[in-house]
Amino acid sequence: MPGGRPQKMLLDHVLEGTFRPREHGSYLAGALELPIKPPHSDPSPAQARLWARLRDLQHEYRSEESVEQRHDLSLEFGRTSAEYLEAAARSRRDPTKELDGLSEILAVNRRARKVA
Repeated sequence: MPGGRPQKMLLDHVLEGTFRPREHGSYLAGALELPIKPPHSDPSPAQARLWARLRDLQHEYRSEESVEQRHDLSLEFGRTSAEYLEAAARSRRDPTKELDGLSEILAVNRRARKVA
């Protein structure tokens, strides 16, 4: 489409959290496969597991001929992509800011080790 927005790819929808099973299911059958490795640097074990599941779902979708099964796979892909983004957000959180008093406890422990 000249002058229009470029069309997003499946990877874009996953990373932006905009994958909608009913609207974007056909992207699962598209020419481009998801990359082998998760796109986030230094992925957590949860991210790696969920990314592998997304790739498996895409492969299952491509080999499935039943419209009903493809619909179910697309729904599961949508849920799994949301879980992947949640895992990515969790891996970037600082636990000392999430739990009240944790940074103070760690500071006391550091001082105690220096004294000992």
